[in-house]
Amino acid sequence: PCANFFGSADQNDPNRFADPNDYLLKRRPQILAINNTWVLSNTSVLALRFGKTDFPDNNTLSADFDPRSLPFSQTYKNQIQLNKFPQVRIRGYDAGQGTRTMGAINPTEIDWVSTSANATLSKIVGSHTFKFGGDWRKMGIDTYIPGDGAGYFDFDKDMTSSNGGTGSTTDGNAFAAFLLGYPSSLSTRETRLSVSTPLNVFTNYFGGYAQDDWRVNAKLTVNYGLRLEHENGLSETDNNFSVGFDPALTSALSTITIPADPLAGTPGKTVKGGLMYAGVGDNGTVQGDTPAVKWSPRVGVAYSMADKIVVRGGYGIYW
Repeated sequence: PCANFFGSADQNDPNRFADPNDYLLKRRPQILAINNTWVLSNTSVLALRFGKTDFPDNNTLSADFDPRSLPFSQTYKNQIQLNKFPQVRIRGYDAGQGTRTMGAINPTEIDWVSTSANATLSKIVGSHTFKFGGDWRKMGIDTYIPGDGAGYFDFDKDMTSSNGGTGSTTDGNAFAAFLLGYPSSLSTRETRLSVSTPLNVFTNYFGGYAQDDWRVNAKLTVNYGLRLEHENGLSETDNNFSVGFDPALTSALSTITIPADPLAGTPGKTVKGGLMYAGVGDNGTVQGDTPAVKWSPRVGVAYSMADKIVVRGGYGIYW
């Protein structure tokens, strides 16, 4: 387990608050593995295995701060989703970093998770060694990336300039706009507040197989088997995603008619089509259209031509 702190060591550095590495990086994997091999008889062996891995890959804040303590309007405060000091960019005073002059980073919560279980049974019957097994895996990622959940304020010189700040390097000042509390009004430099939703996606995998190793004689061994596999496709715990696009779906935009184009010879048409959200109406809850069963036959042969020469060959289908 480890937790590393990266930050500016020079407290006199005026850009220390703009250091994008001022955060705690937490990566503490939790791993569990259980394995049991059971000798049932002189000719039978059963192996059972279970594993679970939890790998957090988080960028977390190194200090707490309540942005509601700042003199924002109550409407703004009601929408804050993240307790941290907001990011502020004062253009021309950010040392050319292009992101922020002050304020905490935007943290991330990313947790990679997987769980698996499988069983294998081996049975010797005469010159045959039969093997049977099953496999289940659940793999996913649990994330919450709030972005600018406490706000991002962009100040430029346009609000303190006599002509909007264009065409002059001396007219207007971004720091003056910051002192006045007037963020930029340019559409390319909007002040924003992000509203986000956690996302927990996963997929289930199932597999089973049967195989026979047949020792035909002292020189020849043949093995053959079949593996069956199925994967559900991507799911989300609370169905917070789309699972397809329906070109015939109607919406509020369907009241709009696109005029006919005589030159192109296309008739007028209404606007149709839209996303299909998981679990809404008759929509499914998984992304993708995976096969019900994936068939994977395998066959192999080994033949001893001499004491020091063995010829091997095989064929298989893998997904």
